[in-house]
Amino acid sequence: MDAEGDGPQEYGIYPEDDSIEENPETEGTNASRFAIAGALGATTLRGAPLDVVEPGMLEMFGFRDELQGAVDRLRGVDNILFGEGEFLQGTVRGGWQPREARHESWRRLNEGSVWHRLTLLAAGLCSSLERESVVAAVAVLNALPASLVIDLLGIDADDLLYPLPLSLSEPAVERVTWRSDAWAAESADQLSASADGDTRDVLRRLLLLAFERIRAALRSPDDVVRELAAVAWLRAIAVDDRVEQAGDDAETGANDEEAGGSVPPADVPDGAPPGTAPAAPARLSTLIHGTWAWQADWWYPGGDFHTHVLNGLRPALYDAGMPFSWSGELSGQHRAIAARRLKEWLTTATGGAGVGTVFAHSYGGEVAARAVNNGCPIPQLVLLSAPIHRHHRRALPLIPDVVDIRLRFDLVLTGALAKQRLRGPRVRNRIISKAFWQHGVTHDPALWHGEGLDAFVGP
Repeated sequence: MDAEGDGPQEYGIYPEDDSIEENPETEGTNASRFAIAGALGATTLRGAPLDVVEPGMLEMFGFRDELQGAVDRLRGVDNILFGEGEFLQGTVRGGWQPREARHESWRRLNEGSVWHRLTLLAAGLCSSLERESVVAAVAVLNALPASLVIDLLGIDADDLLYPLPLSLSEPAVERVTWRSDAWAAESADQLSASADGDTRDVLRRLLLLAFERIRAALRSPDDVVRELAAVAWLRAIAVDDRVEQAGDDAETGANDEEAGGSVPPADVPDGAPPGTAPAAPARLSTLIHGTWAWQADWWYPGGDFHTHVLNGLRPALYDAGMPFSWSGELSGQHRAIAARRLKEWLTTATGGAGVGTVFAHSYGGEVAARAVNNGCPIPQLVLLSAPIHRHHRRALPLIPDVVDIRLRFDLVLTGALAKQRLRGPRVRNRIISKAFWQHGVTHDPALWHGEGLDAFVGP
């Protein structure tokens, strides 16, 4: 998934308590806090816990490390209804000031009162700042158990996870200018009015406001806001466990998350010292885009990242008229189909000689990992902001060199409830310390030049 624009936009990280203030300067920090708060305690449709928050994320944004364990102990519908829900109802009853509530709930949350988490997210949702309010809206959906949301709204699972057709860049969609003050006032009033009912009424209104905010954000002139809103759909990959993710591709001989199949490793020398880039074969290389990025240009011959890779990093990068692409649809079945077609495409494009390096962004990394697990040798896989699933872990023993390039904190992946670290003896990690709004910054040539990523990937 890629937000288009004039270039990557960086934001500052402020761990101090007073940075919780609704302020454009600290908007990125607070958006990150809301995303983390929503991810804490998140579960799948069936209630299985999702381990999303990586070590160091809480401290980075000023949370107390103990918070994660405290929230984990309180997973469950009853705790939401009669704990966080009742605290929220008491806060909004009789009128409330979201700016004051966010200070109080942030302070109390970090003093150990986990019941204030939902109140913090509600205050963020009512913010007049466009980006942090839409992140808070997605975080509300993540914070509430899916079974409770389905019950409160009287919908089914598909309506929750796939509620309407999605397009991030459809030109026919009229862009709607953000009315910051009107949203802040109206959303706060609606929550306050709902407090005269029971806790379920307050939570139902909170959910309806979150969906309203997300739908409006999809029409924003700000490409970053549209990308952040789309995370509400992207999260379905993690939440929807009604079908077994690994069941729609034939991963040979993999019995658990850490196991490898029986495919022999590609002929790249193994055993290079840690941090040293082994020489990649002078073979054809290719790029794989992620979800919804089929229409983007960066991966296509002539696109900015394709040009960057071709002009020096991998001169054998495919640049003919039929590059590999896939639907980019939000579907495990589509990613499985893409993996099979990648294997076929590589065989045809290389004349059976084998591929050199595969660069894969976001869920394109899952396509590559599935292909490896299906018997497609890839000697070097360069992952760019890839969410990590068991497909990746199963593929690790089969790939001689895995380069994992990602942000220290990825707003999109956190909102999508995706793991953000890949660890293993053959993995060379490169973490970008700067904070960016865009998930696609890791395929931006300017970042590659500034961070010296060509040298890290190796010849």
